[in-house]
Amino acid sequence: MTVASDIHYSFYQEYQLINIFDDPDSPLRGRVTDLWIETGVLPRADAVTRANQIVLVALDDGKRVAGVSTVYIDDFRGPGDSYYFYRLFIAPGHRVYGMMKFMTAMTRDFLRDRVCRHRPNGVVIITENPKLMRTGIKREFRRIDFKYAGKNSKGLDIWVSEF
Repeated sequence: MTVASDIHYSFYQEYQLINIFDDPDSPLRGRVTDLWIETGVLPRADAVTRANQIVLVALDDGKRVAGVSTVYIDDFRGPGDSYYFYRLFIAPGHRVYGMMKFMTAMTRDFLRDRVCRHRPNGVVIITENPKLMRTGIKREFRRIDFKYAGKNSKGLDIWVSEF
């Protein structure tokens, strides 16, 4: 699945996906932070920090935040081997079939095609949610060109998409 990455927004079913990665002043950052805090996903300090890592925000048809993708840059296989480390949160009640795959591919494609001076080598997903380690989800990761890279020290699956 390839998704055009030179656009500011896209749609998945009734959800509007807005790319705010290069917009540090987007008011959506505060709305996402509020969602993380209200749902107990993150404590306030972590939510504020992670708000600066947002790539996509999914809004439902009532313009409420339904989901968000974030990335941070870190070394993967060793020093100097930088990758985007990807996380996705879709609020309960908005976890519709295919949305995870669509948002993941759209985020990856945007980051891959983004012109920047020191671009990381790809995207890494560490499946912190045990549901993402099921056979069907693994098949979906493969369909959007992520390759299984083994388990980390905590026994969580690692998936990588190289640029």
